[in-house]
Amino acid sequence: MRRGAIILCAGALAAAALGAGCTYRKVVYRRPMLAGLPGVESGGELISDKPRGYRDPTQIDQGEIAIEREDGSKILLARSARHLMAHIHTTLKENRKDLFTEQVLCEATRAEFRANGRDAGEAFDYLNEHEAEVGALFDRMPMGEYTPGALMRKIGDDVYRVSLSPKAAQGLPWCGFDMVWEGGRIEDEAGGEAQRAYVPTLEEAIEETGSVAAATAKIARARSDRPKQVFIQSGWKLRWFVPTPPQE
Repeated sequence: MRRGAIILCAGALAAAALGAGCTYRKVVYRRPMLAGLPGVESGGELISDKPRGYRDPTQIDQGEIAIEREDGSKILLARSARHLMAHIHTTLKENRKDLFTEQVLCEATRAEFRANGRDAGEAFDYLNEHEAEVGALFDRMPMGEYTPGALMRKIGDDVYRVSLSPKAAQGLPWCGFDMVWEGGRIEDEAGGEAQRAYVPTLEEAIEETGSVAAATAKIARARSDRPKQVFIQSGWKLRWFVPTPPQE
């Protein structure tokens, strides 16, 4: 009887608490939508920057999307539209025309400028003058291609368009942007373009050295003298921004 009375008493206390409207809520995570873009400030406290299942969009395979070399130069990596957006935002904010022109703008757009006798840096100058419009577009698609309502579709060979719906883009000069997938390049450990050192064949080495043993040693030395090569993945580059279609 005593054990039953304890259970009934506990149940009564729980019912009384519920009846009184007693609730408890613990905030474990709060992150503004734009907090992931480098340099973007947003109000509110970030209670946690690593919620369950969250992956920082500025991280790629345990590394940064901008690799800084010993000489101070940078290599920009973009494996998603949001990474590309981060590079556009950062190069404009830091006034890095050279970095934007060389590593953010795609080769096809640079080629069009050259074909018309113009400097591709004019593309940066134009966007720099319209930085507010760029920011307004990015504010409405803070998660890039993963923003609810945004659409990513292929429009050509290695060319994709990331855009908002006409309703979501209402009032903006641009509804999205086109981006091109460009492959990476091979560099040596020193950071320069890798040059493939010549390694002789066994027949060539024997003819030069006169013995198999000496030829084998010569080939081994040639292979060891070659600088270690690494593949630098660049990824998505900006084709250009897409004008918002007129409202019907």
